[in-house]
Amino acid sequence: GGIFGIISAYLRKFLRETPVFEQMKKDKALEKFPLKEVFKKAKMGIVLSMMITWVLTGCIVVMILLMPSYMAKILQINTSIQTYLQIGGILLICLGCIISGILADKIGVIKSCVFFSVFFGIASLLYFNTLYRQNADFNLVACLYLLVCFFSGVMNFCPLIMSEVFDAKIKFSGLSFSYNIAYAIAGGLTPQLAFFLHSFALNNLSNFWRFSLGVYVFFLAIVALLCAFIFSYLNNTQRTYSQ
Repeated sequence: GGIFGIISAYLRKFLRETPVFEQMKKDKALEKFPLKEVFKKAKMGIVLSMMITWVLTGCIVVMILLMPSYMAKILQINTSIQTYLQIGGILLICLGCIISGILADKIGVIKSCVFFSVFFGIASLLYFNTLYRQNADFNLVACLYLLVCFFSGVMNFCPLIMSEVFDAKIKFSGLSFSYNIAYAIAGGLTPQLAFFLHSFALNNLSNFWRFSLGVYVFFLAIVALLCAFIFSYLNNTQRTYSQ
């Protein structure tokens, strides 16, 4: 981290503002209080950005940070295997982000977001159905976990969508406000909620309530899908996101 910090400080002096921003400076079109304009003109942008940030938070906190330890207790595996699973999940989520980005370049953000959202939802239901049951099979659970982590690449649509929902004049303020507030709220509440749902599922392995945590993750897939549809609607009606 220290090395990367030094490199970042060195590279910073080579950065220049974008042509759009430079032109706004020349035209004196910069907002004096951009956050005020965000609340005034970009309410839809804020809501949409916060929704997709919620999805990103769930993918990281639940699938990468929490599930490996939950799996270790359920499947009674040792710490080294748990660590390998977690590393595998991280690698697959990185790959998922790359593939989703390539797909967004090829077929567009909306279609690729729908694709990843649908398969993220399906994979998560299969995974949690296999994990929260009596005598869960380790090999099958591990494979499905890695599959869910790959489709957790749906979190890549957070920056892809957020970077398009605000006009240039208020883009930085709108994006930073929406992301930081949403991540703070979701990041703070998700671990407690996930632990509650996990514990509740363990006490109900013989009935539908074993899907408790799975339903939450599936709901995040629905939120991601809804974000894609909102994004599509705004594009089709040719409205800018700050109007």
